Amino acid sequence: MKKVADPEQVPCDNCTTANSTGYCKDCSQFLCTECISMHKKWALFANHQLTSLDEVTASDVSSTSQLLAPAKQETTLTCSVPSHEDSLRYYCDTCDESICRDCIMLAHKDHKYNLIADSFTKHKEALEKCLNP
Repeated sequence: MKKVADPEQVPCDNCTTANSTGYCKDCSQFLCTECISMHKKWALFANHQLTSLDEVTASDVSSTSQLLAPAKQETTLTCSVPSHEDSLRYYCDTCDESICRDCIMLAHKDHKYNLIADSFTKHKEALEKCLNP
């Protein structure tokens, strides 16, 4: 909120060469006009919630925090392999990436994998140990 108090001083978090004109709630990033344009063109970001910086600066404090609050993610991610139309439900420990059921059978056949929820818990604990020495 301090950052948007003077909109002329908010650099783009993506290219860092221009002042931002908007904010993406899903990415939690301030973006310039050119980056917003690219953001809208990419399929992965097409459904992101964008807010103009003018709308943020014109609102009161409570509205500003709502406008800048991260969007709630309730969508299911699907596999990036075009022929796979399954959701990402597993995590390949060998490759450190999320995979679908088809990936287990094909590209990650002999790899070690778990359900994403189980891997999340394990990785979360490891991160917490790193952050709290």
